[in-house]
Amino acid sequence: MRIAALLCAAALLAPACADEGTTDESGPGIAIELAALNTSNVTYAQYTITVKNADTTPLTIASVQIDSNSYQVGAPSLVRYVAPCDATSNNNTVTVTVDALSVGGTALPAAALPASQTKSVQCVANQDVPVAFDFFAVASSELGFFDITVGTDVITCSAKLDCQTDTGFFPSASGVVLGFSCTMPAATTTDPVLHMDTIDITCSGGPATVTVDADVAGNISVGDTTKVSVTPYSIVNSVTVFRGEDTIGTTTNTYWNVALGIDPGVLDETCTLVTKATVTDGDTVPADLPYIDWNVQLTTASGSALTCTTHPLFGESPNGGVTSAWPTSPNPAEFDNIYTGNPTAFVTSDTYTPGTAYTGSNAFFASVADANDICIDVADAAGLAGASWVAWLSDTATVDPVDAAGQVSIEQLRLVGGIVIALGKTDLLDGSLAVAINKDQAGAVVSGAPVWTGTSADGTASGSDCLDWTDGSAGQSGTVGTQSATATWTNNGTQLCNVPAHLICIQVP
Repeated sequence: MRIAALLCAAALLAPACADEGTTDESGPGIAIELAALNTSNVTYAQYTITVKNADTTPLTIASVQIDSNSYQVGAPSLVRYVAPCDATSNNNTVTVTVDALSVGGTALPAAALPASQTKSVQCVANQDVPVAFDFFAVASSELGFFDITVGTDVITCSAKLDCQTDTGFFPSASGVVLGFSCTMPAATTTDPVLHMDTIDITCSGGPATVTVDADVAGNISVGDTTKVSVTPYSIVNSVTVFRGEDTIGTTTNTYWNVALGIDPGVLDETCTLVTKATVTDGDTVPADLPYIDWNVQLTTASGSALTCTTHPLFGESPNGGVTSAWPTSPNPAEFDNIYTGNPTAFVTSDTYTPGTAYTGSNAFFASVADANDICIDVADAAGLAGASWVAWLSDTATVDPVDAAGQVSIEQLRLVGGIVIALGKTDLLDGSLAVAINKDQAGAVVSGAPVWTGTSADGTASGSDCLDWTDGSAGQSGTVGTQSATATWTNNGTQLCNVPAHLICIQVP
């Protein structure tokens, strides 16, 4: 895979004054300080700065292209240039354009560079007021000279599409592997959150479109119409999704790869695979965040074999088709699926008593659905990313919690903070956890406290559940677990239903 950068750029204007084209801070003007990505792996940056006044035909007060070779101050990525603004004709406008960037000595393609931005600011002589630029959300403008700092955070992502034949990996010996992985900058504390659209394979001979919803890990049955939609015949004969996290130095890498087995016997038309994906540091996709775009022709009309080969990010013809793109302003790009990394578990900091319906603010619950709502509200209040949450709780009517927890059966389950609890369903229920589920939603340790589960050591209903959690009296009892790495984490006996206890919450797709 080829590493490339998704750009999240910011520019900050800090107070200073100097003459045009110098680094001297002695006279009137705007001192423009550019932090070229402000990260150690950026080896070259080039910007254009333009300042204009408010005349009917605006006069260009300053227009200059700055690079990190000519105007370096301190660190290699930090440069400074000084230009004037016109205090007699307001408001002035300042435009910042990123012309070129090199990361690790390799220039990024033009398609990877963010769009320029313009800010209107009142210029008043002999006053210094900081002004901020932000490519995600422009900060407020104030009076004065402009010390313009341009910084761009780099979120590195790998992306590809490889076409393979006769490898033995696919049922029909032919297929494609779509690869996508991203890391966050080392300075951040959040793990990458990946977003991916459904994958569409469309053929030219008619309404032959396969839509694959790769939102769960493992093998996906092509007969599962909730995940694979095929019209009118099956081009795709297998779907396997590989997702997970690993650590590279001090950063977390999150990957989401999809292998599609292709039946060459039906590929007698021009067929093209299309999807898109991006990465964020939370669930929300910003309005101007770029994304990776896959648009690769798999076959031609002249034969049934795959004609695609290897298609890295920013590859050139005939290996093109995987590149970056920006959404149409002001709307963000939309994606059908989200992956926040391996599912997370925590124990609630508060305790809850059965028998009374949960209202959103009280400390009671009367059903598994109530407990699920508690988990969602607690996780949201703590700012935990994730599509949804369920409680590790059984009754006589609903699905067993090990099945409700979904991806726990395939993907690692981690404690808040990232420590692995179990490697999957079998490991979760074999009587021994790697670590106890003993941290609450904020990462604080909860020790020795009971948790309502109603669940046996095998992950199924124990039959002791305070009458399906509807009776909170001392005449009923329910199964509880505790903060232990043994099987007692889910079954440590019973307690009376009028005694409050914590809940265990698990992230689900």
